[in-house]
Amino acid sequence: MRPRDIKGARVLVVLLIGGGLAACSGKEAPPTPEPRTVVAERVGHADRSRVWYSGTVRAADRSELAFEAGGQIAGIFVELGDRFARGDLLAELDASTLRLELAGRRADLANAEAVLVDSRLDYERRAGLAGTGAVSQSAIDQARSRFDSATAQVSALGAAVAQAEEALADAHLRAPFDGEVTARLAEPSEVVAGGEAVLSVIGMQASLETVIQVPGSVRPTLRVGTLARIGAGGEPVQGRITEIGAQANTAGLFPVTLAVDEAPGWLRPGESIEAQFDRDGHPRTLVVPLTAFIPGEDRAATVYVVDTAAQQAAARARRVRLGELRDDGVEILDGLRPGELVVVRGVELLTDGQAIRVAGIGLARYNR
Repeated sequence: MRPRDIKGARVLVVLLIGGGLAACSGKEAPPTPEPRTVVAERVGHADRSRVWYSGTVRAADRSELAFEAGGQIAGIFVELGDRFARGDLLAELDASTLRLELAGRRADLANAEAVLVDSRLDYERRAGLAGTGAVSQSAIDQARSRFDSATAQVSALGAAVAQAEEALADAHLRAPFDGEVTARLAEPSEVVAGGEAVLSVIGMQASLETVIQVPGSVRPTLRVGTLARIGAGGEPVQGRITEIGAQANTAGLFPVTLAVDEAPGWLRPGESIEAQFDRDGHPRTLVVPLTAFIPGEDRAATVYVVDTAAQQAAARARRVRLGELRDDGVEILDGLRPGELVVVRGVELLTDGQAIRVAGIGLARYNR
C-alpha cells in the first residue's frame, strides 16, 4: 500500500471510532424504577383482656354409669332427657344366675350355722364335765376344735353370702345423685362388660362449670381463683378458675376449667360460651393485621418494616414469630418492636430493600 493510502485509512479509522463514541454518549441511561406505593401501620400493643376464649358448659356433677360386672342388660328404665332422683333404679342386668348363686350361698351358711350350734352344745357339755372323770381332757379338746372349725366356717360362708348379695345389688344401676340423662349408651338385651358405660348423666343440684382452651402464652398468667366473665345468650356471668390443664391438645391449647356458682336459667350444660379474663395479670402483646405478613413454617413469618433512615424509604424484610390468631390480627411474639411501621397492603409484591412510598399510615387500633 502506498503511503498516501495508509494515511487515508488511518483517518477513516479515527473517524469511525469517534462516531461510535459519540453515538454511545448520546444513548439514554435506563430509568430508575418508581417506588412502590404502600400502606403501613404502626405496631402497637393489644390488650389481651379483650380476647374471648371459646368453651362449653358442663355440669360439675357428671358421670358415665356402668355395671361393675358384665352381663346381659335386662332393662333400661330411663330415656334421653329423663330426670331422676338419687337412688332411683335406672337399669339392671339379667340377675337370674346371681340370684341362684346367692340362694346357694345362703343354704350353705344355714347348714354351717346348724353345725356350729351342735358343736357349741357338745363342747359346752364336755367342758362342764371336766375334772369329774366322766370325760377325758382329749375329748374336751376335740370338741373345742370342732367348735372353732364350725365358727370359722360360718364366718367364711357369711362373707360369701355378703359378696353374692353385693354382686346382685351391682346388677341394679341406681342414680348416684339427682340428675338428668344426657345419653343412652346401650340397649336392653345387649351384653356389656364390667365398667362399660351404659348411661351418661349430669347432676341437677350442683353448680355448672365451663371448659375453655387458651394458648400457651396465656396459661402462665392464669391462677386458680382468677375471675372471668362468661357470656352466651344472656347477660355475662362471673366465673372463677378451678383447674388449669398441664397438657396441651393437638392445637397447642391448654384446657382451663371455670366454676359458675350462680348460674342463670339460660345457661345450660352443653351450650357454647365465651370467657374473658380480667385485665390484671394479662400480658400486653404486639398485633399486626392479617394482611401484613407472609406465612412460613413452624409459626414463622415475614413482614416488611418501613426503613426511613435513607432519603428514599425502603421495605426491609423481617422474620417474626407468630402467636395467637385474633379477630383484629395476629400476635407477634418476637421480631418487632412497638412503634415500628409495617407494610399492610401488597406485601407479596415486595422484595427486601425495595424502594417504597408510604401513602398513608393506618388508624391506631390498639391500646398503647
